[in-house]
Amino acid sequence: MAALLPFVISISGLRGVMEAHQQFRSINLVKMATGLFALIGPLLVLPFTRSLVAVVGVMAAGKAIAWLIYLVLCLRTVPGMRRGFAPRLALVGPLVSFGGWMTVANVINPIMVQMDRFLIGALLSTAAVAYYTTPYELVTKYWFLSNSVLGVMFPAFATSFVLDRGRTGLIFGRGVKYIFLILFPLVLGTVALAHELLTAWLGLDFAREGTFVLQCLAVGVFLNGLAQVPSALLQGSAGPT
Repeated sequence: MAALLPFVISISGLRGVMEAHQQFRSINLVKMATGLFALIGPLLVLPFTRSLVAVVGVMAAGKAIAWLIYLVLCLRTVPGMRRGFAPRLALVGPLVSFGGWMTVANVINPIMVQMDRFLIGALLSTAAVAYYTTPYELVTKYWFLSNSVLGVMFPAFATSFVLDRGRTGLIFGRGVKYIFLILFPLVLGTVALAHELLTAWLGLDFAREGTFVLQCLAVGVFLNGLAQVPSALLQGSAGPT
């Protein structure tokens, strides 16, 4: 797994090159293939061995193949990469500064997301955590939809902020509008039918305790989805501070 780390890190960089050139069709095809392999790969090993080493080896091979595919796509998209790479020391400072603030944000955010569960367990009870985490896991899946839009907007922000800041404002307004149109009907339906959804899924007893929680979380997911647009703008304009 440690040997796999360079591939995992560099895949993010290669995918970033593809995103910068708006090659989202190719990116999504690779993501779909690697996602399926992550589920099917371990199953293919089971008829021959139950060894965890073999399972991890298959997963590592999948990551290495994905890395190779991304590299080939990058070389096709940016032919200049075929001439080799040369370090540019002048970029080290800005990259470390930008990456440092991004790291701080990416470390703090998971802590903030998970901290509420510990507080609920400490202040109320461990049983109350179940009434919180289950609706949470359900409603936060809506972020997959907003994140798909933000994944396209981020490189667009980065490019337009340098070339045409008027277009940056246009992209920002459209991003807020599209995410609103995507999330609002889902959140409205969730709030209106929260009791019925939980009753059909987990029973009347759970619905009695979890309905209000689901409604509150749905509203929070909606607001957070909209807030991700200015966050993407700040990061795309190299201003995470």
